[in-house]
Amino acid sequence: MQADIPANVKRRKIYEDARIVLFKYHYPLDGWPVWGMPRALASALGFDPDKAEWVNRFVPVFDFQPRSL
Repeated sequence: MQADIPANVKRRKIYEDARIVLFKYHYPLDGWPVWGMPRALASALGFDPDKAEWVNRFVPVFDFQPRSL
């Protein structure tokens, strides 16, 4: 994130004030249907990508109970 862009300054302040950590990533295989980054991240977090409701090829939605990370 380029720190001197006004929108990024505002965004960073919101994150810092709320004590939020944002993890953002990008890879050329993001939307690959068999092993894209959204599927890999879901698996790494313990979700089964095959049980997701896919909004599109980039956004899986999971029904789950709240849990501590």
